[in-house]
Amino acid sequence: MNNTLLGITAISLYVAATLFLAGRFRKKTGSFPLFPQLLLTGLALLFHVFLLSQLLFQPDGINLGFFNSLTLLAWLSLLIGLTISLRESIQHIALVLMPINIITIALALVSPPVGH
Repeated sequence: MNNTLLGITAISLYVAATLFLAGRFRKKTGSFPLFPQLLLTGLALLFHVFLLSQLLFQPDGINLGFFNSLTLLAWLSLLIGLTISLRESIQHIALVLMPINIITIALALVSPPVGH
């Protein structure tokens, strides 16, 4: 699949999950189900890791350029934060981590390949 399509899909899912979570925190009344947020974030992480596999694993080796490494670090941070949020109530950290993931994906997509 095309890197740009994977990136745009992951960014769109991150934006949707961020807006859902922000709306959830804005309306403090009533209970909100956690499943839609986990579904959106999980799908975004899945598309993000597909993009990472395309960006990192090249025919001539592993491409650990600056923005690719930054994207990998952002993905791992959100994955750990999401895993911890299943036990502890720290979903608010995703409001910081998801925009960081959006920015790192955009930077990795527009940056020129390393070594070219």
